[in-house]
Amino acid sequence: MPYSGSIQIVNDANGAAYAFLADNGLIWQCVWNAQAERWDKGQVVPGAEGGRELQALVVDDLWPTSGVSGAQQGNSPGIVLAYRVGSGSNSEVVASLGGWGSDGALSWSEAVSLSNEQGNDEAFALVNSGNGRLRVVVQKREAETSA
Repeated sequence: MPYSGSIQIVNDANGAAYAFLADNGLIWQCVWNAQAERWDKGQVVPGAEGGRELQALVVDDLWPTSGVSGAQQGNSPGIVLAYRVGSGSNSEVVASLGGWGSDGALSWSEAVSLSNEQGNDEAFALVNSGNGRLRVVVQKREAETSA
């Protein structure tokens, strides 16, 4: 796994630590191996090419639980990995949504847009608002117009 000065670390419900970092247009993920005291399973997050300035957030109830009915019905935890792609007036904030399979491995959605392309996205923040809902706050600067 490449080295980067900017890294996002989150813990799942079982206490496992996951790290995400942006390096040369790719976003890498890995899992902390407490026994070996190192990061393992380094791999690129699929579909997150060109991402930078990332933020990661664990949401306890991100994914609907499938195949369950009645009182057992609910939602499963997941990771929202948001990052900026593009530059200038073509900059936007997108996210890949991760969920744990029965084997414990993370699988990822295709990237979805969290902001529109009107103006420059200067900064953004993720907030878990509960019940599987996520809020994204984006600071924009209006695109410059010529005289």
